Amino acid sequence: ISAESLFYYILKHPQRFAEDLATLRGPDSDPDSDPDGRPAPVHVLLYLRDPLDHAVSHYQQVVKRGNYTGTLAENLATYRMPALTLRVLNSLREIGAKVTIRNYSLHRNRLLASMEDWLDLPADTLAPPPVGQVNRSPTRAELELQRLVNLSKAQQSWRVVSDPLCNKLPEIRSEQPPLDPAALAEFLARMDAEMGADDYTAAVPEAERPRVGTPQDFDGR
Repeated sequence: ISAESLFYYILKHPQRFAEDLATLRGPDSDPDSDPDGRPAPVHVLLYLRDPLDHAVSHYQQVVKRGNYTGTLAENLATYRMPALTLRVLNSLREIGAKVTIRNYSLHRNRLLASMEDWLDLPADTLAPPPVGQVNRSPTRAELELQRLVNLSKAQQSWRVVSDPLCNKLPEIRSEQPPLDPAALAEFLARMDAEMGADDYTAAVPEAERPRVGTPQDFDGR
């Protein structure tokens, strides 16, 4: 079972997720069950992402399809993924799940291979999709056009603006919106503090921990 939205479902409804999972599994006769008859643990692969990389992508998506009208700087100030990650990890571990964490930003060029590793499959078992680029982010011009249309409060305007542009022109390279230096510095400082806290470092293995970086790392972006 795979879905980005599953993260948010667990976040919002942890008890319902546990109940749904139990129903889905049904009577568990897995031979790996422990001697007390409890079912084998659920195995979860969770991809995280470097915070600025993810925050910019999230901003592009909420403008593209979420009717968001704010700026990137305003959106960075609301980013709370480290705290949300801890809540999801705690919910999964409370039901006995075995969680493997991978950093998408580290593995973006070998995502299928990282999935095969986790599933213990031979190399090249999973085939890449025929379309090289799926659900691309907008260019700066496309993003600003959609944001301005969103200001008009038109309902589902992405169906006639962002979707045709991104789906019919999938090979156009997306662009990062301009980064306000002050907003960037504040964001990175906050991420460094949150992701350097004891509870986060204890929950996320160092080798796969998202990288925060410094403002100098993003000069010119």
